[in-house]
Amino acid sequence: MDRRAFLAGLAASGALGAAGRPSRPRRSQTVVTGRAAVRTQAYGLTVGAAAPVPIGVATGQTLASYDATTRGLVLDSIVSHGGRWCREVIVWAEVQSVNSSTFDWTKWDAIITDCNSRNLKMIAVIGSSPVWARPTTYASGDSTSPPDSASTFGTFCAAAATRYSSSIKHWEIWNEPNLKQFWGGVGASFGTDPIHFAAMQSAAYDAIKGVDSTATVISGGLGSAETTGGYTAPIDFIDTMLDQGIGSKLDGIGVHPYTYSVLPDSTFYDHIWRQMYLTTPSMKSVMEDHSVGNLKFWLTEFGAPTNGPGPAGTVANNYGISIYPPLPAWVDEQVQAQQFTTAITLARARPDLFANFMAWTLLDSEAPGTLTDREKHFGILEMDGTPKDASAAFTAAINATGGPA
Repeated sequence: MDRRAFLAGLAASGALGAAGRPSRPRRSQTVVTGRAAVRTQAYGLTVGAAAPVPIGVATGQTLASYDATTRGLVLDSIVSHGGRWCREVIVWAEVQSVNSSTFDWTKWDAIITDCNSRNLKMIAVIGSSPVWARPTTYASGDSTSPPDSASTFGTFCAAAATRYSSSIKHWEIWNEPNLKQFWGGVGASFGTDPIHFAAMQSAAYDAIKGVDSTATVISGGLGSAETTGGYTAPIDFIDTMLDQGIGSKLDGIGVHPYTYSVLPDSTFYDHIWRQMYLTTPSMKSVMEDHSVGNLKFWLTEFGAPTNGPGPAGTVANNYGISIYPPLPAWVDEQVQAQQFTTAITLARARPDLFANFMAWTLLDSEAPGTLTDREKHFGILEMDGTPKDASAAFTAAINATGGPA
């Protein structure tokens, strides 16, 4: 990131002082609210029944890469947008890169200090194993690989919980463990493994609770996938994980219910949002079958990219449905804004199902006219801090459904 461009962009756009209301709009900052007024009965929405499910922004591993000034501005922007939570990865592979007895917490000490000073609550994701912790089974993978030993992972979780017990009360174990790219990488010789993950979840839960019995420990957010080619569908992953008897080692189920190019309330197909509680079977029904139906979903990532290959999903092409197949891999700014309006409305209408909502993410990591990877275009702000339409929509949806929490 060009830090000077980012600072100039934030200052010029006014994103820190009044999220989504730039003093020099580069484009129309449309807040789409019409679709939020009507929802299908199947989604369980009662108009006017929204509750303040906590909302924040997932930052991945980016806060650890920023200098102190940029990090502070990013956190200030999260607050000004109405976010009261932050989700950042504690990268085990960096903290213990040398060996099992050497720790370097420098980056994360600074992040926690900065979040605390802004009263931002943290969901800390523990992920990525150091090379020394994956000598055999997972040796062919990259840093997203799990460790060979669940107990070794638990030992690190205990160390992290001990260091941050006064600041971090919410822990997420791994990130998207049902997707190969976060379980050793797509080139690894092994696929995702809900049985091994269950052992890691159990070890982490016991380790963290042993340090802080009041902590909340949830499973890693599951991404959209089918069970094929080393990937595991979320419903299958939860079923196999719970078959290992670890229901008592979970305080919640993490899900990343991306639905682009369609909106979360679309019935065009059984996307991952519907799979949580509206399909047969569903994640919820599987949880009920294992006697943990009381657990809530933690939506620790949600969003849509505004750049990508091929055509975009737009209102004009009915969110890509009129040009299907396939559905577009990205959306325009108007639809990205609608994604947040719809998702926040749905989540806050069902506090019985959802424990929180985290936007992915604040900032693009690539200029709008450049495309090397659509993953770099999920921000509600452009790389230089210029607001997209979703910047205003995100804040408006929060304020319309109970305000910041």
